Amino acid sequence: MPTFEPNRRRGITLLEVMISIGILAVGLTSVVALVPAGRSNAGQALIYDRALTLADNALNDAVTFGCLKLHTLGVASGSTANTIILDVAPTAGVLGASSGSLARKGIFASSAADAANAAPPAVLGQFLQLRDDIIVRSGTTEDALPSFLNIDGVRGFDGRFTCMLALSPLSGTMSAGSRARLTAVVFHNRDLTAPIVSGTWDADGALIFTPATDRTPASTFRTGSVFASGGRFYRARSVSYDAANRAHVLYSGTSLFTSGTAHILVDSVGVAERFVTLEGGGPYSH
Repeated sequence: MPTFEPNRRRGITLLEVMISIGILAVGLTSVVALVPAGRSNAGQALIYDRALTLADNALNDAVTFGCLKLHTLGVASGSTANTIILDVAPTAGVLGASSGSLARKGIFASSAADAANAAPPAVLGQFLQLRDDIIVRSGTTEDALPSFLNIDGVRGFDGRFTCMLALSPLSGTMSAGSRARLTAVVFHNRDLTAPIVSGTWDADGALIFTPATDRTPASTFRTGSVFASGGRFYRARSVSYDAANRAHVLYSGTSLFTSGTAHILVDSVGVAERFVTLEGGGPYSH
């Protein structure tokens, strides 16, 4: 009679266990390495998403606060002007525009001084800060909801988002009733020591420029940045660099720049524009 032996199942050896642990460790390490990059990309996406809304809000604020009224900007009706820029940084001269100021009246008044005088620079800086960076405090207990930080009864904000406003007459004349283009450029954590970097377009449509001090080309001009060229402002939808550090830009324009100058607005993250009608001095003028 033949004899039958029970089936013997081979177990897992120690070497196989160690190899499996090694493979698992490599996979987990790769996943952990992706977490900071994912967090950074998510943060950038949130900034750009907010920037589009903030640019539109800045346009609304400019209209509400009377920036379409020529006397508010200290501009005489009927004067010829290219573009008037409201900005805390000295960008107007580089962009070939005139630097505007706010009249010391209405909500910009700091005293009973003559309304024809310009408001202090600090007023302009406060006006161009976008109050969306609300400061939030953690709850007092583990289950408590976070709360807003109020400073002397006013909700606190960080002020990391700022903007620049540009008003360009379509006819070349600043007069009540004429049409103009109002542009708002939004910045995040703006460095005022190098607000603009200028470059030139080559025949291939690439932008050649020298980056700002202590910055790389990619950190000076990147996807989402705003640049001015040909009298208009454009948002770069995509920026890539070749071996010669030339910037190849996909932007929201209908024509390809192959010559001329471009001015990069450093730390810009969004832009919006609107066609408006310039107003006179009356409260109900249009």
